[in-house]
Amino acid sequence: MKRYQLNIRISKDLKDRFVAHCKEVDQNPSILLRSWIENFIKENEKYNSKYRTEKL
Repeated sequence: MKRYQLNIRISKDLKDRFVAHCKEVDQNPSILLRSWIENFIKENEKYNSKYRTEKL
């Protein structure tokens, strides 16, 4: 699978706090963000699928 990057703008303070919290709970920041994105998509696909079905 080819990998791509997603660049986002956040403050240095937010980034530093996020990385620090990830270290505290022994989580890789990239893996955590990918997981959140995947879950967001799954939840929205379920909602959108249900919404489309109800409208028909």
